[in-house]
Amino acid sequence: LEYDLSADGFAFSVSDEFLPYLFADGEEQSESRYPNGGYLTADSADGSAVFSAGERAKRWTNAKDAYVCGSLDATYFWRIKKVKDISEENIELSGGIRKNSAWCITNLLEEIDTAKEYFVDRNTQKLYFYPAHDFSKAEIVSSDADVINIDNTNNVTIRGIKFEKLGGRAISAKNCSGINIENCEFSYVQGDYAIELDGKNSDVKNNAAYGCDGGLIHFEGGDLKTLEPGNVAVDNNRVTYCGRKSFSNVIYSGNSNYGMLTSCGNTVKNNVISDCMTFSAIGGKGN
Repeated sequence: LEYDLSADGFAFSVSDEFLPYLFADGEEQSESRYPNGGYLTADSADGSAVFSAGERAKRWTNAKDAYVCGSLDATYFWRIKKVKDISEENIELSGGIRKNSAWCITNLLEEIDTAKEYFVDRNTQKLYFYPAHDFSKAEIVSSDADVINIDNTNNVTIRGIKFEKLGGRAISAKNCSGINIENCEFSYVQGDYAIELDGKNSDVKNNAAYGCDGGLIHFEGGDLKTLEPGNVAVDNNRVTYCGRKSFSNVIYSGNSNYGMLTSCGNTVKNNVISDCMTFSAIGGKGN
């Protein structure tokens, strides 16, 4: 199946950090990849950006938007790195790859060979898809923006909402106080974090996240210079199988790379984090 995304107003850029998801009949489909299952071993890698992928790589020399995924930097977290060039049997990545890394290559038109695989050509805005069955009728929808945006607002409760299959964050709250996010579900959220919270006197509790590209929450609260506490509590959340693409933490606070100051006087407790591929479970800069 070939579909012109631009005909219905879709527009993806090769500069976007992640490839778009594809769901059909409510089920996540697979980015075209090699091998179809499992991973290969980069036994020729030496820590540089170039390694030998074998004879199969000669099929991929025309690929312009491919990615390599695996234990490229360490065994305890997954990384995705863009392919810069493929020449004969060699693949050059945007960063190094350690020896004996587990790896696969994704987003290749040449590797659509099993049902439910797809390839998005972000240069031509074309979707190529091998469906599991014929489609006599289909409705195509897309989401690439944050769902809930709150700015300079106090005393808002977001409760019992299921956020799924999103192209951006589920909730973004900035310069806020009294934001309570509870009993919500976040699944297949493609933003760097499902929740971004910049504020104080707020609770994120009793939520569940599954299958998200990044982590559950990046938050900021309090003033490290004056030691005024933020009183942000991240409590009793369950996070499973997240961090599939983003090099992030499940729960993170005080990262100045986001344009925020470090945090002070907040708590993270009683959270269950399992089967995630993030850099770490909990991280932060602050007090």
